[in-house]
Amino acid sequence: MGRCRLEPMTDHLILAGITTFAALATALVVLILFHAYLDRRKPPSIFDGRDADDTVFVFDGGTLLDATASARRLLADAPAAADDRARLVARLGSRFPDLADRLAELHRAGIVTMRAKGDALMTLTAEWQSGLTRLTLSASEALAPYAGAGVARLQVMEDELAELRHAVAAAPVLIWRETGSGQVTWANGPYFDRLGAGEALSWPLPRLFEMGDAGSSPVRCTPNAGTARDNVFECYRSRLPDGDLLCYALPADTAARAEGSLRDFRQTLTRTFAQLPVGIAVFDARRQLQMFNPALTDMTGLEAAFLAARPTLGAFLDRLRENRILPEPRDYRSWRKRIADIDAAAATGDFEESWTTPAGQTHRVLGRPHPDGAIALLFNDVSPELSLTRRFRAELELGHEVLDSLDEAIAVFSPARLLLMSNAAYARLWGIDPSVSAGQTDLAQAMTHWRRECVPGALWETLEEFAGTSENLRRPGTGQAALHDGRVLQCRFTPLTGGAFLIGFRDPATARRAQTPPMLVHARSS
Repeated sequence: MGRCRLEPMTDHLILAGITTFAALATALVVLILFHAYLDRRKPPSIFDGRDADDTVFVFDGGTLLDATASARRLLADAPAAADDRARLVARLGSRFPDLADRLAELHRAGIVTMRAKGDALMTLTAEWQSGLTRLTLSASEALAPYAGAGVARLQVMEDELAELRHAVAAAPVLIWRETGSGQVTWANGPYFDRLGAGEALSWPLPRLFEMGDAGSSPVRCTPNAGTARDNVFECYRSRLPDGDLLCYALPADTAARAEGSLRDFRQTLTRTFAQLPVGIAVFDARRQLQMFNPALTDMTGLEAAFLAARPTLGAFLDRLRENRILPEPRDYRSWRKRIADIDAAAATGDFEESWTTPAGQTHRVLGRPHPDGAIALLFNDVSPELSLTRRFRAELELGHEVLDSLDEAIAVFSPARLLLMSNAAYARLWGIDPSVSAGQTDLAQAMTHWRRECVPGALWETLEEFAGTSENLRRPGTGQAALHDGRVLQCRFTPLTGGAFLIGFRDPATARRAQTPPMLVHARSS
């Protein structure tokens, strides 16, 4: 009886399981059918079929909607710009210079095919489809041999290209590329940094420098955009085979400051030269005049226009001869040799002459060597000095004649007790040759000679005491000395200015006799 109850319950459980399985199977079938329906309604991918291996971009305006893997890799290292399409234009601008203009007119043309500049192996196709822009970058069939076995080689080339890009981006100089019309189609990182945060990164890029038609020579430029407008650069550029220009800008602030300091120093030096009373003429290694001062024109009478024209040394000396500043040689051959002698002597620093003009002026001319083979001629007007020297000599000779006319024998000694001068009466009295006495005899030697000619007495100790007394304590004194022939000499000793002193001897009993022309010796300072 219990077994009969169990069998109906088991049947119910089996029936429930079958029902549940059937429901799950039905739901699964419905789900599969629904997905199949949706797949039939979903549009095909733009990258199906042949596009899977191409470099394809799809843009909605400036926004990138989709791209193949190779396209995304290409866009990954593009420069920063306002939007995705501008970045791509910046990335491809060097190969397709008119890309921006062609894309702007794409909605009218519908489809455009462009070939890379200077590279026939790359083409870019732009299509306008329902308001979207589709760009396809493809390679020519000439690259087909590299598709299989050349993968490793292409990888190596990509690695090397990545290193070169990094080196250019990290370079401390600004590098950019320009088209023949002046559009900037590519630039490295420092160039973008100089644009400044306020510059719109549109394409083509803004130009930082205007170099004009300077060719490949360095040109000093200042940025016309960015935050560092006061910086100075040396700009170079070289022409590429395709006609574009590759440009470089090296910082030149240090050189500019050094040149400014040198310019200021030259101006200061010029102003200093202008105040000097010495005429200066500096000639370079080619013997062309490079620098002169106003004193030279005043002293030589040469026109400033003539000197500003940078005459040669020969023309300069020739003009001095015409102005009768330089002594006139006897013939032209001697004159040309004279120029060569002046040049050679000035180059070694041995040239020094005095030129006297017919008007009575005297110029002392010195030649001195300068660095790099240059020479300088210095003109000094010594006419006042010579005139003063002549007048002083005349007055001195007059004073000597006055002393020689005296009967008293006079000897003047320096503070160091050296005989400075003596007159003719002194030479006659003591029998001393005046040509060897002055400047070579001291007081001790003179007193030895005096004592030998005189009878011993107290005068000599008095003279020694006078000479040994300090300058400010010396007092004039007198005394007597008797010669061996019986004559008695009156002696006087007097302090002079500067520590010198005078000793005089006089024979009162001796009448003044006619004398030979007076002689006076003046000691030359060593």
